[in-house]
Amino acid sequence: MKLLKILLTVPFISLIMARLYYPYIYSFSILPHRESIFHLILLFMPLLYILLPLEKFFQPKSRIIFTKIIASFIYFICLFSCFGDVVFKQVIIALVLTLLIAYLYCPAFLRFKFLDIITSIILCLFIIGTSAFTLYIPFRMAKNRYIETHQSYTKYVDIIPTIKYTITTQNGYDEKIAEHMSEKIFKQLNQKIRYPQLDHFATLELTELYQKQDENDPCIIYVDTRSIKSLEDKNNKHISGGQGYQQFTVFLENNTWYLIDYIEPVSSDWR
Repeated sequence: MKLLKILLTVPFISLIMARLYYPYIYSFSILPHRESIFHLILLFMPLLYILLPLEKFFQPKSRIIFTKIIASFIYFICLFSCFGDVVFKQVIIALVLTLLIAYLYCPAFLRFKFLDIITSIILCLFIIGTSAFTLYIPFRMAKNRYIETHQSYTKYVDIIPTIKYTITTQNGYDEKIAEHMSEKIFKQLNQKIRYPQLDHFATLELTELYQKQDENDPCIIYVDTRSIKSLEDKNNKHISGGQGYQQFTVFLENNTWYLIDYIEPVSSDWR
């Protein structure tokens, strides 16, 4: 049973690491979503019940074991819900895993050594595999972010301050913006236009990743960026946010630039 308790604890720990670390891939100012914390609390409740040695203090022991088996099923359902809506296939997987756990709770004289080994291997493979996958995605993304932000390139133009102002301003299409882009592109970028209920940005980061000249026209510069944003209304309620890639096409002449095209989303394989 010690092995089983360790195995059931591993996904919970990996989820805590992923949920807490995942936002920081994007920004140190983005806190975990409330939904993520809620999922972790739901996951912790059946896990705690399974881990506590209640069968040593309460009788009958068989009833406590039965409730722990039910708690195991609830635990797996909560685990799957952390990755999205639970579908029928996941319910079946949770049921099969619960039956395997129920077999391990059976008295020794009702079990077979060979089946014990097979059951333990299946549980180990599934639980450890799920936990590894949970951690693999954020760590891989962190590696990619590091590579993106540490590559060398020639900087031709600095558009980031103006673009950030365009995204955040609530003053409309003013002279400062008109100097660098059309009203059409402004409406694509400005978040107040897209989300009228927007009051403020909990987080906004626009990181320049790369610049390059057009092969046929050196006055045309392509600027690739990654944005991270979290929008809130006047009650600090989350409206929208996340991260994405953009490409800005800029016409540069006499140290003056003008934005002529804007593409989002841009896939991460542009490098």
